[in-house]
Amino acid sequence: MKPILLVISNPKWTQKAMHIACQLANNTKSPLVLLDFRLTHNVGGLGQSAYKHPSYQEHFALRDYYLIAEDYGLEVKIQPVEYESFHDVMIQIVDDLDGTVVFAQPPKSIIPFWSQFTMWQLHHELAKLNCRLYTLDNERDNADTWLPKIQAMMPK
Repeated sequence: MKPILLVISNPKWTQKAMHIACQLANNTKSPLVLLDFRLTHNVGGLGQSAYKHPSYQEHFALRDYYLIAEDYGLEVKIQPVEYESFHDVMIQIVDDLDGTVVFAQPPKSIIPFWSQFTMWQLHHELAKLNCRLYTLDNERDNADTWLPKIQAMMPK
């Protein structure tokens, strides 16, 4: 079975996504994998055990996620992931784990258009891998219908 992937984010969002992902995993009999993304500040350190272990607060949150999965009768696997680029690691991890669905809360850009464009791009690249991205954000989940536009500004 192909797994359902969930990227751990802030606890409130992750708990909401856990319930949805667990229901989906139960219905499709798919395994559930929690992805613990850790941003690296030195690309040269990727894959060299520079992984920062979870804090006490994160341990308690992980316990809560395991308990949610247990309530649905699921076993959950946690996969630590170091990354430099969220977009690139999403494509790579979906390809490596052969995921069909990803729940993630991508980082927002200070430039709204750039956030929309990267979400549109990520949705389409994941679609090529037969994977669907859910962000639990209606505006972002409509990236299928959003198309990039160029708005010409004429000087007066």
